Amino acid sequence: MFIIYHPKCLRCNFLSEHGKFLYEDCHYTKGNTNCPASETRIVVGVNVNLTAKRMVEAINTGNTELLAKINSRIANKDPIIIKQVMDEVKRLMATPA
Repeated sequence: MFIIYHPKCLRCNFLSEHGKFLYEDCHYTKGNTNCPASETRIVVGVNVNLTAKRMVEAINTGNTELLAKINSRIANKDPIIIKQVMDEVKRLMATPA
């Protein structure tokens, strides 16, 4: 279970990438020890395994259109998600078929 400080936290961009507001007055940098953004960030991810598998297939078949499409879908994702996908791509590329 994850308990938040206040309902408005759900609309805060510091906590969620889909938040519409920046509530700076209650942010942890202002001394609010209850601010959930001090330890957590909610982001919408991707299916890492499927995305990496499709990228490898596109690379192996020379399908640059598909590769560009996949890259455009993940380009604006959180850097951690992009790293997870790329790490899986590297792993799959290093694994013999």
